[in-house]
Amino acid sequence: KPWDLHGRDRGVSLVSGAKYLLGSGTIRPYVGGGAGIISLRRTVIEARIGDVRDAIFNDFAVGEVDLSLAPASLTRPLVEAAFGVGIVNGSTYFDIGYRYRRAFRLANSLDFSQVSVGVGYKF
Repeated sequence: KPWDLHGRDRGVSLVSGAKYLLGSGTIRPYVGGGAGIISLRRTVIEARIGDVRDAIFNDFAVGEVDLSLAPASLTRPLVEAAFGVGIVNGSTYFDIGYRYRRAFRLANSLDFSQVSVGVGYKF
């Protein structure tokens, strides 16, 4: 009988950092960085049997070693680099930025990026 496997990786991160605003005026580029942690959890479900994560990783030796040995989730250190531009228009502030994050102490590297757009208003 064929297996009907569905997998899912979930990650939650907490990062604290700072950014340095360059120049002055209405358009201000910035650079920044930060450090934190990321918690990773992988699930593998078979339609008829249910949760088969332990069997897939441990019995059949398939998948990432780091996530196969974790009982429920895995927490690792994380660093980020950021750059972008802030634009002030009266009481309104626009922020367009890019962040690159990388997790450490894993067998294979885990890196991901984020593009963000924000709008703020000063009272």
